[in-house]
Amino acid sequence: MKRAIISVAMLAAGLTTAGAADIRPVRKAPPPPAPIVYSWSGIYIGGHIGHGWARWSSRTEPGPQPTFGLPGRNFDSDPRGWVGGAQLGFNWQLAPNWVVGVEADVSWADANVSDNAPITTTAGVVLAGSNQFTTRDLKWLSTVRGRIGYAWDRVLLYVTGGVAWGKATYSANYATVAVAYPIAPFSQTKTGYVLGGGLEYAVTSNLTIRGEYLHYRFDGADATCLCNPPFFVAYHWDNTTLNVVRLGINYKLDWAGPVIARY
Repeated sequence: MKRAIISVAMLAAGLTTAGAADIRPVRKAPPPPAPIVYSWSGIYIGGHIGHGWARWSSRTEPGPQPTFGLPGRNFDSDPRGWVGGAQLGFNWQLAPNWVVGVEADVSWADANVSDNAPITTTAGVVLAGSNQFTTRDLKWLSTVRGRIGYAWDRVLLYVTGGVAWGKATYSANYATVAVAYPIAPFSQTKTGYVLGGGLEYAVTSNLTIRGEYLHYRFDGADATCLCNPPFFVAYHWDNTTLNVVRLGINYKLDWAGPVIARY
């Protein structure tokens, strides 16, 4: 009897030990790594190319002439041309999505126009062999602008605005059969403003591409030719405005690195 009891006890102890060996602590799976969110903070340098269009006006205003009166002439033109250049700037990303920055750029421009027409008297008679014209040639543009935008990870939507400079060359001529009153080409650098906005996308951690629109505005120019008193011709070039759509590419130098999101 004792042997039977001892055998049963030993069997129970063995089963208990085996069951305990099969019980292992349950380990929780580690949490997934926090997602890495793109940071727009950093200095960048890049280039751009685009197309510009405008609506430019100019006019001539001849003064009194002893023999006959010659009216002035208004010119309206729609110049178009290419622009291209380089930019340098920096961004600072404010938590969590706002981005502010400053950018400076310079663009070489190919936007010019030459308007000409024969001279018509106040009686409507076209003077044979006569001609009057004005020209305006926009050489380059430069800006210093602030930027503010809202970022969705690698996508940045922004507005921009600031001070702009532009250099243009002007010339004109007012010629009858008997005499010509030309204005030799002269250049002026104007200060104005620029406004616009754009969309930028980070292709890699350092390379971004963008598309943007900019509107430039500068004052016009005036010149007067007093060649044979009391006859004179005044030339007026109205405000120089230009609308530009351009594509750009930037290389960003990280100073903050990627931002790791917190749960």
